[in-house]
Amino acid sequence: MKTPQVDLSNPVLIYTVIWTFVLALVSIKLTYNIPTINGSTFLLIFMTMFTFMTSYIILYIIHHTKPTVKLKVEIIQNQLEKLNKYTRKLFYIWIVVTVIEVIYSGGLPIIWAIAGDYSQNYTNYGIPTVHGFMNAIYFFIILSRFVNFMVYKDRRSLIQIILLILWSISLLSRSVIVTAFLQIIGAYLLFRRVSILRLVSIVGAIAILVIVFGLVGDFRGVATLDYLLTDEGITVFEYLPSGFLWVYVYLTSPISNVIANIDNVSPNYIPYFSIINLVPSFLRGDVVQSGSMWSWSLIQENLNVSTMFQGYLLDFGIIGTIFIVSIIQVSIIKIYLMAKRRKIGCIIAASVLFQCIICSVFVDFFSSLVYLSEIAIAMAFDFSYKRSIKKFKKGNFGEKIK
Repeated sequence: MKTPQVDLSNPVLIYTVIWTFVLALVSIKLTYNIPTINGSTFLLIFMTMFTFMTSYIILYIIHHTKPTVKLKVEIIQNQLEKLNKYTRKLFYIWIVVTVIEVIYSGGLPIIWAIAGDYSQNYTNYGIPTVHGFMNAIYFFIILSRFVNFMVYKDRRSLIQIILLILWSISLLSRSVIVTAFLQIIGAYLLFRRVSILRLVSIVGAIAILVIVFGLVGDFRGVATLDYLLTDEGITVFEYLPSGFLWVYVYLTSPISNVIANIDNVSPNYIPYFSIINLVPSFLRGDVVQSGSMWSWSLIQENLNVSTMFQGYLLDFGIIGTIFIVSIIQVSIIKIYLMAKRRKIGCIIAASVLFQCIICSVFVDFFSSLVYLSEIAIAMAFDFSYKRSIKKFKKGNFGEKIK
């Protein structure tokens, strides 16, 4: 008898599970910085779950999406060959600019850490704005190689992925490492329904990622968060690797900031904070400083993120936030449904959105230039491939007429 399997790539399922999980973590209050959840926050989260589910049902009926079938049937060799050529060109660009960034930065964060040079850290690496676009290319290359590996079981692609991950470790950037792994998991789930055994393997991989997350933080000299622990928290985290405490705090502190502010915001209904991340980083500081943001207070100054909802709440309040998030959800579902039809660019874009959904409990990546650029690169591939197919068909038709 076959083991029951589930499609964990579904964005509605992932959104519901991750937000339910965060609410559960908040409810057990293992740190002092977590307030009691209020009705407004619960309404916001419940309604965004409801709009996601409703949108999915409507769009699924409209698109009549077929179930996933075998990869080699749906992803044709010609499409992957073009993806490899497309990726190779991007890789050359990434290599050249990365060398320039290393020279510009005067070295690598891992070398600074080993040498004990704490006057510089990972935040000093890279050329502002340029580095963000290079990250978009970097993540796209990793997903491209992973798609190739999933279809052909090509070990060379797997080695390339490992080498690219090692590069992100040399930058001591936990966000890049986590992003790369989450996007890979997103792509994997698009290709494979998950049995209980595979689900255990994924949970194990996440646990390893959490441990690595903590080790990187410890290595780069980041202060611990033990001072936040309640008596129950001390009992729970005393024998666990530091990464588990980091992840607990990182998952619960953003929603804690929302709980503390949601009933006090006074929206002006102008899209300012909701789109500020679309401003290039070298300009963003001046733009933010010229604004009057801080009707939003932080429970802990060093824990300064407030989920994907913060900017929308400040600009449009609870009702406006639900409406805007529902529009984002419709876009996610449309890309997901096209990914299930094995359009490679959409598979990559859907993997990016999977990561953005997971991280929605932390920050708004849906308005991040890095991830929007990565999605744009992926969709540009689908567009260029579609054009090449049209030209090919026209060429064949012309030959038949002759």
